[in-house]
Amino acid sequence: MFNVAIIYAPQKSELKDLAEIIKDSFNSKNFKVISKSASQAGIPDIAAAEILILAASSSGSSPIHSDFSEILRALNGINLAGRLAGFCAVNTSDALEAFNAVFNDSEAVIGPELLLSARDAKACKAEIKNWIEELSGKYKEMTVKYGI
Repeated sequence: MFNVAIIYAPQKSELKDLAEIIKDSFNSKNFKVISKSASQAGIPDIAAAEILILAASSSGSSPIHSDFSEILRALNGINLAGRLAGFCAVNTSDALEAFNAVFNDSEAVIGPELLLSARDAKACKAEIKNWIEELSGKYKEMTVKYGI
């Protein structure tokens, strides 16, 4: 069984619903998934995860919501080799670019990204499920390639 951590911000119902849909899209036979807001997540959540998903919506002038500040600070300098990172953003590709920049030196494999419009996350279920299937497939490739 592989561990997945979904970390999202802000703590609005829109992002919480999105995180739950992402969580429910994983096959529970193969994946153990936790979902936490960025303000409640910590390094132990990241360290335990083979797949790390960060989900955010825009936050004023900042590309990444301020709730992620402690997580991003902690990630600076952490080696995430052998892990897969997936990024999801609502309404802004700036968050995706910022997440990519933060993970640039982490040695994590960066998986496919998902950019959603402002519509209700439930309306995007099929799109989210396809994205999770892509991420899951990418991780399975990694396990074969690197013998994880």
